[in-house]
Amino acid sequence: MPELIKSGARTLDDLYVLVDKESEHPYLLDRVKQLGFYTDYLGDARLSIPVEIADESLARRIVTTADVLVNARTSAYTTKEVDLWIENLGPAWGQDMPSIKEGIVRFYEAMQAHGLEPAGPNEMELFVT
Repeated sequence: MPELIKSGARTLDDLYVLVDKESEHPYLLDRVKQLGFYTDYLGDARLSIPVEIADESLARRIVTTADVLVNARTSAYTTKEVDLWIENLGPAWGQDMPSIKEGIVRFYEAMQAHGLEPAGPNEMELFVT
């Protein structure tokens, strides 16, 4: 993600490669996780050893990315926010990307209507389009 943002990613479509089933990103992240936690026999008669795979540099990058995502919001989510998420994105989840984008836009509009996000332009609409 940091590399995508540094290279100019600014919309949901720009970041979609991170979760696209056709992309190798989700697969690579899962492999790093598996090799970082478990000793495994690799096809070339070698054992993978977690400390050799997940070195300090990799761990720092992963933790830094997680920290940015977690700290993007400093307060806990309220029950109302979760309810609005379920109401607006629940029907779209697992559907096609246009449906998910529409759900995200509706969720943000509902958040604004309830005073949970600032009034004004729908920032999520700008992000997903």
